[in-house]
Amino acid sequence: MGMKRTSIRKIGVIIAWGALCGACDTMISQKVAFKELEYEKKASLLPPRRKPNCKIDIELEYATVPKETARKINAEIIRHIFHYEGLPLRTVVDSFARHYIRNYREEVMPIYEADREHDPETADWYDYSYTLKGSEKGERRGFVCYELELERYEGSTQSLRNVYALTFDARTGDRVYLKDLFIPGSEAALNALLLEALMQEYGCNTKAELQEQGFLLLTDMYATENFRMGKREMKFIYQPSEIAPSEQEEIIVEVPYTLLTDLFKKEK
Repeated sequence: MGMKRTSIRKIGVIIAWGALCGACDTMISQKVAFKELEYEKKASLLPPRRKPNCKIDIELEYATVPKETARKINAEIIRHIFHYEGLPLRTVVDSFARHYIRNYREEVMPIYEADREHDPETADWYDYSYTLKGSEKGERRGFVCYELELERYEGSTQSLRNVYALTFDARTGDRVYLKDLFIPGSEAALNALLLEALMQEYGCNTKAELQEQGFLLLTDMYATENFRMGKREMKFIYQPSEIAPSEQEEIIVEVPYTLLTDLFKKEK
């Protein structure tokens, strides 16, 4: 049986009309408030057997007010992680869970049936789990910074983990991209700052030293759209295998705003 619980947890994100580096002349007395949706479901591959099974555990904060701002934020979160359009979060989660369990049974059943004839003790290998947590981070004034953590175990010896960061304009609910923040032509300078920050983090003086540790073997350093606006720095989040060896978890590269001042677009 599925179990859904909605608990209220308001998180204030002050909506400000402020420059990225701290200037803030006009304050709007509104807050973006969030509630939390919790969903748990467990289904056996061969009911009523206990194992193997598929477990889904979802905890997602979703915006509630202001209404239009919340609508845009929630729509982007749903689109990004579930790839659904135009449906409420509860409906999306229910539909996703049904499809995930159905696919689990259709894909795993024939393999498991064949395998257990030879080794009845292999049930654990066919357990699936899907754990998703999403929460608002509330770091930089004027922005809603939302982070999704997804961990999947799908019949392997190692779980798969990804972290996704979504940044929104707190006034409008529109998603914020790098092109909205940085002046045209700033890519090279931003990439250089990211490379320098990565070298400092891992005690390297050159890119070659980074490569000796397994970094940047297949790509040059680049600014990812997977970023968060921290209080004093921008945080660029790279998934496993993007810029580092696949056995690494996500890599977070932080660049202080003081180094980005000349690259930011100016407030009008």
